Amino acid sequence: MIGDKMHKIVKVDDNQIRLDRWLKENIKNTSYTNIQKIIRTGQVRVGGRRKKPDYRVLTGDIIRIPPDQIDTEALLKQNSNYQTRSIRDMQIYEDKHVLIINKPYGLATQGGTSINIHVDGMLQDINTEADEKYRLVHRLDKHTTGVLMIAKRREVAQFYTSAFKNQIIKKQYIALVNGKPVNRNGQIDIEISDTYQKKSDFVDYDRKQSVVTKYKLIDSHEGAISLLQIHPLTGRKHQIRKHLTLIGHPIIGDMKYGNIKINEGLEKKLYLHAQKLVFPGFKSEEKIEVIAEMPIYFYEAIKRLKLNSDE
Repeated sequence: MIGDKMHKIVKVDDNQIRLDRWLKENIKNTSYTNIQKIIRTGQVRVGGRRKKPDYRVLTGDIIRIPPDQIDTEALLKQNSNYQTRSIRDMQIYEDKHVLIINKPYGLATQGGTSINIHVDGMLQDINTEADEKYRLVHRLDKHTTGVLMIAKRREVAQFYTSAFKNQIIKKQYIALVNGKPVNRNGQIDIEISDTYQKKSDFVDYDRKQSVVTKYKLIDSHEGAISLLQIHPLTGRKHQIRKHLTLIGHPIIGDMKYGNIKINEGLEKKLYLHAQKLVFPGFKSEEKIEVIAEMPIYFYEAIKRLKLNSDE
């Protein structure tokens, strides 16, 4: 039965991608190893026939997914109208190519262990048009708020992923940090590791790739807490959080990378907000700037500390 949960039809936007990649994008919370296994053992069928992992799927292909690979718990929890409305409520910019949201605190960008509600999952309920498939272009940590870009088609996602990688897209964050930097303007150029056990593990002395974060001091509260404007030039995992900890100014509320104590009676949350994104129009000369308002708890903290938030 084509309309059931065991069968999916390949959309125009997925034409000619590998079968194993298509499965990875369409089966939640599974590993690449498992994908290879279910293909190899014939549990996946395309048009009723077995295929190899490198088979290029075609628009209209009917693909059978093994029933034990379907996330029934998530399906039961999802309410399509609610999820779609939630994404739209977060929307702060949209054109023919991208949708941009102001991601709230505590909402994960993608799924994982014990994460049932996330942006990527919400997008599945918007993907109703045959020629469009909304997909994430980049990520924000679960407890980081702010600007998050979503592409409406694969070619758009590829265009902006490349733009991020080549530093064509400019990102601006704000953060509350412990202490006060000596210099009003600074640049952190320290290679960081993806592994983490203790602070000394942050630095990767063997890595050749440059990892750079620029910052500007906006204001400070008695030298104890400072408001920084931050511009990451590269996009490594937890780059801003690790870099600021390495220079002795961890972000307020960062329980993982060094600032366990919440100061001055502030709400117990991470004070890092993706404030602005400046990017080119899709295959055009237009420059687009999108600004996300800071969450209420962040605004209240700035007000409580009597900080000047003007640039």
